[in-house]
Amino acid sequence: MRLPPNNSIATPMIRKAVELGINYFETSATYCQNRSEIQVGLGLKGLRDSVYISTKSHVNRKDQTSFSGRVPKDSSGEDFKNVLKESLHKLGTDRVDFYQFHGLTLENLPIALAEEGPLDALKDAKDHGQIGHIGFTSHDTTENLIKILDTGEFESMTVYHNILQTGGHRPYENPLPAIEHARKMGVGVIIMGPLGGGILGIPIEDLRKFIPETSSQVELAFRYLLSIQGITTPISGMTRMSDVEENAKIASEYKPLSRSEMKTVKKFALNYVALTERFCTGCGYCQPCPQGVRIPEVFRLMNINSIYGVEKWAKEQYTRLRQGGPLGRGSAELCIQCGQCEKKCPQKISIRDDLKKAHSALTSA
Repeated sequence: MRLPPNNSIATPMIRKAVELGINYFETSATYCQNRSEIQVGLGLKGLRDSVYISTKSHVNRKDQTSFSGRVPKDSSGEDFKNVLKESLHKLGTDRVDFYQFHGLTLENLPIALAEEGPLDALKDAKDHGQIGHIGFTSHDTTENLIKILDTGEFESMTVYHNILQTGGHRPYENPLPAIEHARKMGVGVIIMGPLGGGILGIPIEDLRKFIPETSSQVELAFRYLLSIQGITTPISGMTRMSDVEENAKIASEYKPLSRSEMKTVKKFALNYVALTERFCTGCGYCQPCPQGVRIPEVFRLMNINSIYGVEKWAKEQYTRLRQGGPLGRGSAELCIQCGQCEKKCPQKISIRDDLKKAHSALTSA
């Protein structure tokens, strides 16, 4: 998902990943400014039979707000046929192993299941060998995830989870009951956000104290997920060759956490539950902002500053965001309170109010 824009960097990264044993690649027509499928296709050229490719598309409801603006009509089976055809072309393949409904909610499920609608179109494509398995990704509540699973229509589920959610009690947090439900049904589970939107890549002294023998927080984050029965694989957005090498090494050498270590991890997470009530997952659904506010990055720095105590580094990074860089300025002060972002946020965060708080905290002396 977070491949670098330069193909001369992205392609070797993908090929190195395959060489090191990584064999599941998840993409989307909208990832990386609409270039992800093309990059994945280029990177996997000649390696198709060695990997599993997953891509996806949104089920849209009439008049909802999407990446491209207001949706004129409900998604149809024909829409999905056309998007699949384009995705296969960009990927340079005649089939994908997984095709997922992107960001599926219980509210939009009837549109997906409509007669001659999106699901029927995907089933037809599966019958013709263009799709191996039909699944969904979602940020819905645990209760709603279980209801979606209970339709019996899906073979895979991709949800957001990481160490920081272990003690979560909000309905949008801690999908472990849904993961266990999927396991019992024989549904594969893919985990997005294993590093908490990058937060777990920043040293958190308290976390390292809990399980000191772990070589890095990144290792601990993946060991935690790989120790949960029912999780098939975690997926991580990698932007550097070193990310690929580190993640592959962890996956090939990991040692499951013991029961006592899992309890220790939960204890750590519970200490932060109250502070993460408005936790931004970094999904990016609020983007692009018409004014250029890089909302996920602002909230990421806010969490690093106020929750995990890495104050100096977070404020330095926010100063850079205010001054502008390769992506331009993106600080919270650019917000004009239009509210478009809040309509698209799956976590139902009060983004406008929280941007004000984040700017104040990250610019204080």
